[in-house]
Amino acid sequence: MKDLVVAVMALLLGYLGPQRYHPSPFDPLWLLGMVVLVAYSCGQMARGLRLPSMVGWIGAGLVMGSAGLGLVVPETGDMLRLVRDAAVLWIAFQVGLQVWPLAWLDWKRAGVLLASTLGVCAAVTAGVGFFLPLPWWVALLLGALACAWGPFTGAPTTRRRQALQVGLIGVAFSTCTLSAVMLWLQVKGALSVDTAGFVGRFWLSFVLGAASAGVVRFFSLLPGSIRGLLFSLFFSCFALAALFSTLHLHPLPFGFAAGAVLARQAKVGRRLRYVLFRVGPIPLLLYFSLLGAQLDVRSLAVPAPGLLLVVLVSIGALLALRGVVPAVYLRFSTGRAQRDLGWQLLPRGVLVFELCFAPAFDLLDTLSGEHALLLRQFALSDILVSTLLYVMLARAAQYISERMQSRKQPRPA
Repeated sequence: MKDLVVAVMALLLGYLGPQRYHPSPFDPLWLLGMVVLVAYSCGQMARGLRLPSMVGWIGAGLVMGSAGLGLVVPETGDMLRLVRDAAVLWIAFQVGLQVWPLAWLDWKRAGVLLASTLGVCAAVTAGVGFFLPLPWWVALLLGALACAWGPFTGAPTTRRRQALQVGLIGVAFSTCTLSAVMLWLQVKGALSVDTAGFVGRFWLSFVLGAASAGVVRFFSLLPGSIRGLLFSLFFSCFALAALFSTLHLHPLPFGFAAGAVLARQAKVGRRLRYVLFRVGPIPLLLYFSLLGAQLDVRSLAVPAPGLLLVVLVSIGALLALRGVVPAVYLRFSTGRAQRDLGWQLLPRGVLVFELCFAPAFDLLDTLSGEHALLLRQFALSDILVSTLLYVMLARAAQYISERMQSRKQPRPA
């Protein structure tokens, strides 16, 4: 109840704040403070209801954003966009640090992940093409977007490293699949001529991240003290976010590649993971609340023809090929069986958001007319389903698995 009162008071202050009547250079700071306060309160309320904090953070963004009170919208200013890009750089870097070691990965398990990715793409493409009167290339593009993976459902920690690693391998397969589909459709003349630029900038960011981290490792440029390391990471995220906004590059692949390269050196990886763990969930809170603020759910009031069917086909394919077949994912376990692993791999709202809504030129610009509306609404619906269904399924499955394991443990005499 206390968190609810705090959130309501913060929203009232934001709605009646000085930025509505007297424009000031300090308005973005006012809005950022309101975002942190409301998102934190909503996250605490979600935890009180046994829901993931992510649900509360995105819910707070929806209330404050263009779908709600209109306090935090993309047109507010460059500072909030800079904070969001810096936060996703931080998060992607933290996820990349969990990549190694990959002792469990072999050709057989990699083949299972690849088959799952292509299977979802094929199932959604075939289902949409069979039930809806859409051009084949639109169905293929929807299938390629639907096969995206999500590397995490919450704070990336060592305890959840296996799920993170499986998801990240899947992300690599799904982004390669989507890139190949987009380039092929451009060659066929189905998409805009800028598609190659979109794909090229995405992978260029990945290469730059790996190369930058390689230089840092080779010349041992990381500070020796914890305070210096934390300050350098903080400054680097904001500086790179500002640079990438100017160059129209994607921060997500850069951060992940940099983290993965630095984590190859075990001692450096442990130090970085310790520092990032000390910061806590603040970057996640900022990113997901600003993500929710940018989603205009009111656009779903008039759904595009066939949207519901596309969403249902996507959900069915993902549940069947990633969540309902635990025997496949039990093979990824290096120790005890993790029966909830499949459910942890379902959420993928971050990747879909970065591909479709975050960049200056995004995947949604490749289509026009009614097909563009369907693609936009499908991406928006997929993010909401990831938040409201997949994340909750992952949390519920994890809770049930922990309860079952605790019952199997012998009680002390």
